[in-house]
Amino acid sequence: QRVTANGVYEGVSGLSAGEGGPSYGVWASYSYSDFENDFSATLLDGHRHNVLFGADMTPRDNMVLGLAGGYEFASIDTDFNGGDQDTDGFTIAPYFGLVLSENWNVSASVGYSSLDTDQFRTDPLLGTRVSSSPDSDRWFGTLNLNGYTTWDNWLFSGRIGMLQARNIQESFDESDGTEVGKFTTELGQWNVGGEAAYTWGDFEPYARASYERDYSQSRLTLAGTGSQPSDDDDNFLFGLGLRYFSSDNGLSGNIEWYKRLGREDYDEDTFSATVRWDF
Repeated sequence: QRVTANGVYEGVSGLSAGEGGPSYGVWASYSYSDFENDFSATLLDGHRHNVLFGADMTPRDNMVLGLAGGYEFASIDTDFNGGDQDTDGFTIAPYFGLVLSENWNVSASVGYSSLDTDQFRTDPLLGTRVSSSPDSDRWFGTLNLNGYTTWDNWLFSGRIGMLQARNIQESFDESDGTEVGKFTTELGQWNVGGEAAYTWGDFEPYARASYERDYSQSRLTLAGTGSQPSDDDDNFLFGLGLRYFSSDNGLSGNIEWYKRLGREDYDEDTFSATVRWDF
């Protein structure tokens, strides 16, 4: 089985139709992301930590059922308003995988995150700090079709999938008495990508690339007549990693780095590590 950089279930390449496979598995992952937006009206710089744990089982030879849960923390310097934003929360996400044939499978997950934010901004007229603590709920779902083939020691894989997410931020009051109403943001995105990996003993170095495009997205519109944030709705991901598969004790893991490119005014790098035990 494979787990993505943020821990959500990715595929069922470890199983084949009619194959025995392990009955249970547990895993843990950690990821760190560094990101920035350099558009003057939304200028920010931040980082995010994400820790996830999961457990799954194979009730049938060609099926995986699992549950993931975890914690995330993000700290952002919101330079555009002279402020700062710290957000933390937990996530729970059941996931599912089904082998269709020797080379094809589908995977899906749904999830919920509860997030708490502490933030402040600087009043542009008085120069005073204005603080607030909004809460939000995030719902998401993913669906992927995955394909795999091998040639000698090479493994080639491809994927097409979609993501749907909704974030609902509750109304809140700022420390200066300003009332901010409840609002919802949504994202719908499809993606397509591929990977090439080479098996070398118990190790598997790999390179991957994918393309993501938003088919629906809540747009940010700034007041006034100045420049508006880009309506850019796509990007590329490029990644390098190394997997390890123990030949005798069911342990496996991977480390990975990937970079997001092509979003105007936005840059992001992510480093991750995952360890898994099948028994």
